[in-house]
Amino acid sequence: MTESKPAKAKSPLPEKKVKNQSQGVKPWSLRLLFIYAGVAFFILIAWWQVGPNILSAIAFNLAVLAILAVFATFTRTLVLRRMLSLFLWGAFMTGVAVMASRLLVKGLAFAGPGITEIAMAMVEEVIKLLPLIILLIAGRKFSTFTMGMTDFILAGAALGAGFSCLEYSAAHPHGASYGQLAWLPTAEVMNGRMISGHLIWSSLAAAGIGFGFFFKTKWKVAAIGAAIGLAVSMLDHAAYNYSLVSQDWLASILNGIALNGYLAFGLWVASILIALFVDMKILIKAVPQFSEFKVPKGLEGLDGLMAMWDFVIDRRRLAYSLHHYANAPETLKKDAAVTSSLLAQTLINFHMPERRLRTLDAMTREDLTLVAGINDMGADRGDPDSLSEIDLPDHYKLLSPLSEGGMGIIYSAEHIHTGQKLAIKLLHPTFARQQKAVDRFRHEAKAVGALKHPNLVSVSDFGITERRRIPYLVMELIPGENLEQLLKSGQAMSPQRFFAVFDQVFDALSHAHKRMVIHRDMKPSNILLTQTDHGHDFVKIVDFGIAKIMTGEGEESSNTQELTRTGDLIGSPLYMSPEQGLGTKLDARSDIYSVGCVMYECIAGKPPLMGNTAVQTILMHINESPPSLREIRPDLNIPASIDNFIMKTLAKNPEHRFQSMDEMREALHMIRANPQGPAPNPPNVMV
Repeated sequence: MTESKPAKAKSPLPEKKVKNQSQGVKPWSLRLLFIYAGVAFFILIAWWQVGPNILSAIAFNLAVLAILAVFATFTRTLVLRRMLSLFLWGAFMTGVAVMASRLLVKGLAFAGPGITEIAMAMVEEVIKLLPLIILLIAGRKFSTFTMGMTDFILAGAALGAGFSCLEYSAAHPHGASYGQLAWLPTAEVMNGRMISGHLIWSSLAAAGIGFGFFFKTKWKVAAIGAAIGLAVSMLDHAAYNYSLVSQDWLASILNGIALNGYLAFGLWVASILIALFVDMKILIKAVPQFSEFKVPKGLEGLDGLMAMWDFVIDRRRLAYSLHHYANAPETLKKDAAVTSSLLAQTLINFHMPERRLRTLDAMTREDLTLVAGINDMGADRGDPDSLSEIDLPDHYKLLSPLSEGGMGIIYSAEHIHTGQKLAIKLLHPTFARQQKAVDRFRHEAKAVGALKHPNLVSVSDFGITERRRIPYLVMELIPGENLEQLLKSGQAMSPQRFFAVFDQVFDALSHAHKRMVIHRDMKPSNILLTQTDHGHDFVKIVDFGIAKIMTGEGEESSNTQELTRTGDLIGSPLYMSPEQGLGTKLDARSDIYSVGCVMYECIAGKPPLMGNTAVQTILMHINESPPSLREIRPDLNIPASIDNFIMKTLAKNPEHRFQSMDEMREALHMIRANPQGPAPNPPNVMV
């Protein structure tokens, strides 16, 4: 390890009063208070207009909404309180529709009652959906990116249900006509005609809008889907309205096109089934398989069933937002990325109590590292578990702290019998109690112990203290600085130094890869630079704490399968490969991508991709490509061969990168011998 400036002791973290984030919604929150008041006002007005019979209409509509909500339990993100608020908005839009109807009656008086009824039906279908349209426009920075197709259907159903109840009271203040049941969301057959009602009409139209929103990149398909839903609901509503006042040839044509109401009802049922299928497919594929996003077992870390449900809903929202992010036009990609980032952070910190003190937003540029299951340092500062009291074997003597990371702290030390200078890595006592953390620490010793290469740090001892049961790892102490310190100092790296350093990096990683060890956390701070007797750079690669040991078939050996299973969110987001960010299977090409990020930073002066938060950075590595070096640093006159060489390492698809460190090293030697020569195969960083 590097023997640089001793790390300053950090002051204990101040205690913070953290609100419990998993209590669910309080039964008397201000938002719900407004909803309760709105419901009471709605019932009073309706009762005053119609009488107690209105309660039957309200009860029936809410019952149908509840049935739909239960039917969509496994896909919806629309919570019941939001559905209730949309129900009230639907009732409010009845007043708007009444005013519009009066204007239509006056304006179309010359056309007769039949044409007026058709026009009123079309206007009503548009008016009912206005709150949903407003939500799509006003909520595009968050709300709309978290909705599934079933949510659109439920939103339309809630608007239609509220509209139908109050329309009944407004249109029939003296009671309903016998047989006129359009104000109910029924699927009743009368005289051979299927009567759907406002709930189904609005729900069908909203399904079309949702279809268009989900497939907006394929605008022709989206436009057709959205138009069909709205057109069929208008047609069925108009045909029904016209039939109430006339039974002439036009009524026969309209009802014939509407298939006597069966077309709307059939498409509504089909839209529900399609929505469920699409949403389930997204929920299965879109959520990254990180352990943090998996539903905790047995309410672990959650405060009751309400918190569990909130966690499930947020997980679905993340899936939908990632889907929208992948398909959003460039103008909306940033908003979708921010939505995904916020939801991912909420999930990562939500159900782990020790993580609630520190969100990913607080992670600094220097410590932008995620380790699965371990993300909070300093929780036990000042308690009897102080690292200074670690009972190491008597022949080791700690001298001073060198650095502190996500799992523990590294001290400079010496062997008291031989005087040899050492670096001793200690697992923090907080995590020494966690078996998975201890296994990962032991895994590092095994991974590094299997490697014998001059450019890889060597391990001389590993053990667990007897009294405190703290794991420790004894390594050689490397004098000098790491590459991150060099970059921060502002020193320019000459081409000669660049070639010399990364030639050694490639050689060392090639040695590791041939022995089935993938580093998985290549970043500047893990590349140490010391000097030879002749003053040349000598590289040492360190920190194999999250290395992956592979079998010859590319899979993990059985004894490390659980420890480093696919799906752990581990690594450094600034240098994380797309496949690592997605939690999929890794091979040596993941290290090639990470090293490419480090090389990019050495030349450009900054990482290739960096978002506002760790999770946003991961999403950028998955979906976005950095500008080429020649674009970002035109002042350096970078040869095309070097630019293409580095950009090829950053291809999203591993198949389009270099396939091994040996291949990469050979290309580097060719460029070093002739920088202005032919470039490597053109990169394709987007695939």
